[in-house]
Amino acid sequence: MNNPLTLVYVIIALLEITAEFFEGASLLTGGEASIDFHTLILITKPLLMPALLAVFLFSSEKNYPLKKIIIAALFFAWVGDVTLMLIYINQNFFFAGLGAFLITHVLYINCYIKMMGKNEGFLKRFPLYASPLLIYFVALMFLVFPKLQGVLRFPVAVYSITILLMVLCAMNLFSLVSKKIFFNIFSGALLFMISDSLIALDKFVSPIAFAGVFIMAFYVGGQYLIIKGFALHSKSA
Repeated sequence: MNNPLTLVYVIIALLEITAEFFEGASLLTGGEASIDFHTLILITKPLLMPALLAVFLFSSEKNYPLKKIIIAALFFAWVGDVTLMLIYINQNFFFAGLGAFLITHVLYINCYIKMMGKNEGFLKRFPLYASPLLIYFVALMFLVFPKLQGVLRFPVAVYSITILLMVLCAMNLFSLVSKKIFFNIFSGALLFMISDSLIALDKFVSPIAFAGVFIMAFYVGGQYLIIKGFALHSKSA
């Protein structure tokens, strides 16, 4: 996806992550930043998914069968980005963001299943390769679940299981698509999962210094790699 729109996405992402860094630094030191970096976050974060959508549309084949599903996935990711920004106004926006990203993951799962077709998945043949992800999931739930209030337990559990399934479905594509497509999609899915894990740890277990920087770095990188994988797949589908 070497096109000018990719550079636009990278610039927006760098501005957003830079703003997260300086806002985190001001919170850590208790001082006030000379520039209103929170406003910069409010400007740049909602631009990320539209920019990535433009990259995808420019880079993928016109008649790609999965195009509408991927556009919908990026739309709900955008909704998630915007609503999670508004938690400081009302905590209920957290549930809206969780729901939006849940739909994004379900749509990605749908894409991965369609990419498999009628072929036997990698994990059906080699189920033990799922073990590291399952151990990671159990360890994360062991840390997070006891810290959750009753009303949060069900939605967080459903969301966590869904993103685990999203990564497992990405892993299932091994040997069914080219190595380049698989590398981008699977590594992107992993980065997305790590980003969500950091959100959970920071929000429910213990505050993480510069959490916003790490969360957004993994998120923008993960989303880009997943979309790059789809764009590459569109040329071989």
